[in-house]
Amino acid sequence: MRGACLILAILVLVCSLSFSQQSNSPPSGTVNSVNTPTKLSGCLMNINGTFYLLTANRERFMLKGKHNAMFSHNGQQVEITVKPDKESSAHGSPTTLTVTHIEQVAQVCQ
Repeated sequence: MRGACLILAILVLVCSLSFSQQSNSPPSGTVNSVNTPTKLSGCLMNINGTFYLLTANRERFMLKGKHNAMFSHNGQQVEITVKPDKESSAHGSPTTLTVTHIEQVAQVCQ
């Protein structure tokens, strides 16, 4: 009985440490909070007049700027250079990014 309690306590400790490490590390592909350009790739989609980038990690970013270029790449796999939107809230979902450059990677989203 004492051994089972010890094993259970160790298991709970390991799980809690694992969870705390996961919640503190940013997801890959996340745009840094400093206003430096960052490259992201994913599927460019226009939903009800608003552009979104869906990454391979299932992250979704709302995009603004370069609308003419984004219209011509709608539904395509793209690589974009972005910077965080100054007015975007840090806790908002999805994060709003300003597109500074866009390139087609594939004709259709993969």
